[in-house]
Amino acid sequence: MSHITLSLLLSLTELTLSHLFLPPLPIPPSYLLPLFLAHYLPLKIYSLFLHPLYFSPLRTLPTPGGNLPLLGQTLTLLRATSPVQTYVDWANRYPRAPFIRFLGLFHSEMVLVASPEAHKEVLMTHCYEFKKPDIMYRFIGDFVGKGLLFAEGGEHKIARRRLNGFLGLGV
Repeated sequence: MSHITLSLLLSLTELTLSHLFLPPLPIPPSYLLPLFLAHYLPLKIYSLFLHPLYFSPLRTLPTPGGNLPLLGQTLTLLRATSPVQTYVDWANRYPRAPFIRFLGLFHSEMVLVASPEAHKEVLMTHCYEFKKPDIMYRFIGDFVGKGLLFAEGGEHKIARRRLNGFLGLGV
């Protein structure tokens, strides 16, 4: 028996058995797509527009204006003369703000740490409460590896202890 004939026979057997053992759908198949869209679209509208603009706990942080729909500040960051110029401009615009919130692609919320005190909070005092962006590791992690800079949670604690012992700073 050829491979095509065997696969066709198996497909017909599965189709026949599925009709014998599976109960019929309570709704007609033509209603599945509209039902899926009725559940999916409100969720996407909420996550793309309503949450970042109205319900996010970060919305009280200073946010630079000029966000584009679905792009946020992505074009501003891409058009900058240097990779950090936009961040420096925002830090100068909000000199007393420890954190500056901006929207990225598809309204993903990002936070710029803009003061030395905030850096200390993020990197030392509360370092395990902040998640590092995955995109950062994808681009830079291939070159430098997953060391102290990109480690999270328990891996980060172990790497810090090892580094402190290596430098003679204690445990």
